[in-house]
Amino acid sequence: MADVSLVKTIRITSAEFRQLCELFQKHRLDWPAVFSTNRKGDIWGFQRSGPTPEAEREYLNGCSGLLDQVAGVYSEQRVECGRFFVDHRGVFYKPQDEEFQFVKWDSGAEKLEPPVRVHPPESPPRPQPTWKELQDRVRAARTKNLRPRGEVTRLPL
Repeated sequence: MADVSLVKTIRITSAEFRQLCELFQKHRLDWPAVFSTNRKGDIWGFQRSGPTPEAEREYLNGCSGLLDQVAGVYSEQRVECGRFFVDHRGVFYKPQDEEFQFVKWDSGAEKLEPPVRVHPPESPPRPQPTWKELQDRVRAARTKNLRPRGEVTRLPL
């Protein structure tokens, strides 16, 4: 963990935490929200591993006072900026997979939980074949791959 004296405490409600997480459009199991910022002060949501090309960035500056505040604290502590990770404990950055916390949430007695994300399936479910359709497929596959008995396929050496 980072030096505790460098960790800024920010008062937050559960509603503000949910709103912050909702700005992040991707679904990740490990972090409710991941954002990036640069030296110019631009803020965008995580899109891919590695640097996000400018054409793929959806800028979030001004969408949330809380996000702008967090990005400001991050740029004060880490001049090169980069990606930061949000969860119920606070906000972190991870150079070489080591976590450094730079913001701690103070939610009082409120429990901070991210919104429940419901994602549509990638493609509609395929209808299940009937027993007759399965038998027809097996018969067709056998007929297509049939060889005269006794013939041996040899692989080249």
